[in-house]
Amino acid sequence: MYARFILLLSIFFLNQSAIGQSLDRQDILSLSKSHFPTAIQEFREFLRLPNDGRIKEHTDLNVAWCKEAFQKRKFDTRVLISEGVPHVFAEKKSDNSDKTILFYLQIDGQPVDTSYWDQPSPYEPVLKELHGDSWEIVPWENEVNFNPDARIFARSASDSKGNAIAFISALDILDKQSIKPDFNIKIIMDFQEEMGSPTLPALVEANRDLFQADIMLIMDGTRHLSNLPTLTFGARGITT
Repeated sequence: MYARFILLLSIFFLNQSAIGQSLDRQDILSLSKSHFPTAIQEFREFLRLPNDGRIKEHTDLNVAWCKEAFQKRKFDTRVLISEGVPHVFAEKKSDNSDKTILFYLQIDGQPVDTSYWDQPSPYEPVLKELHGDSWEIVPWENEVNFNPDARIFARSASDSKGNAIAFISALDILDKQSIKPDFNIKIIMDFQEEMGSPTLPALVEANRDLFQADIMLIMDGTRHLSNLPTLTFGARGITT
């Protein structure tokens, strides 16, 4: 998750140097490390919400959590319905620019077969370390001096709630530093990505003006195997 913090903070600061708000790499590393324990607590809370997009009760839980999370960070939020399916839209306007970045966040996860999970529940996150040839659960107290080789095991820990929490945490770090991004922020949250986002095209068609932006960033997918911050230009797809 450090890598995600670093990447996101770097993105946010791309336009800040002109107004005296730039941070160097060491500043970003230090801020990411200091915020990490707080982020992990919120991450654990988020992962406890089951998120199979086929199940309405799961979607409703995650919609409510996302709305509250962004309202706490002073975003204007609304629930947009497309073909009966909710999506969360959040927006915060800048006083310094008319430029806008639209962020896409995936919130749902793949269906779960609990028999494949060597832990009490896929929706109860556990911390594991590799001992010999097996991953063994270790106490969460270790998160204070987090072992970088430890892993969080839970449904959607990587793809894609980890990306959402890294994004939220980057916003929190900026706020604590009294730094305001020099662009408007729009966010659309998708709760059926693993189903192919069947209602998203109609949502976009119905809300073209609302989603208007200069740049779109898709905060989706797992980390690169190198664990280094990465940007992919363009979007992957399937032949169908």
